[in-house]
Amino acid sequence: MTLAAAPLLHAGGEIDDRVIHYQVEEEFDYVKENIAMAITDRGMIVSGTLHVSAMMQRTGADLGFTDQVYQIAESLEFCSTMMSHRMTRAHPANITVCPFTVSIYVEADKPETVNIAFRRPNLLGNQPEVEEAVFNMLNEIARAGLE
Repeated sequence: MTLAAAPLLHAGGEIDDRVIHYQVEEEFDYVKENIAMAITDRGMIVSGTLHVSAMMQRTGADLGFTDQVYQIAESLEFCSTMMSHRMTRAHPANITVCPFTVSIYVEADKPETVNIAFRRPNLLGNQPEVEEAVFNMLNEIARAGLE
C-alpha cells in the first residue's frame, strides 16, 4: 500500500490547505469502509452517502460535459453532537459546518489511487481550540482510510 499526504496547490502555485487531501493505493470500498468505521467508532453515524459520481454521470451529457472526472466518488456525511455544541457556542452561524463531509474518490484517469479529502474548518468566533478540535477529528477520520 502506498500513501501520500498532499497539500493542494492553486493557480498561483501557493500551498492551499483549505482542502486536506490524502491518496492511497487501495480498493475504494476498503477505504470507504475504514472511514465509515472511524466515524461510528467515535459514536457518530453516517447520516448520508452522497453518490457524487453517479449524479455527475447522470447529468453530465445534458450539461455539455462528455468526459468523466471520476471513476467513482462518494461523500460521507456525519455530525458530532459534542463538536456541534462547541462550534455553535463559539458562534451560532457555525451551524452551517455540520454535517461534516469526508469525500472518497477515484479519478477516471488514475484508477489505482483512492483519494480522501475534506474541507479544513474555518469557524466564526474567537475559539481557535474548537476549530483545531474539529480539524483533528476530521483528519483522524480521513487518515483512517489510509490504514
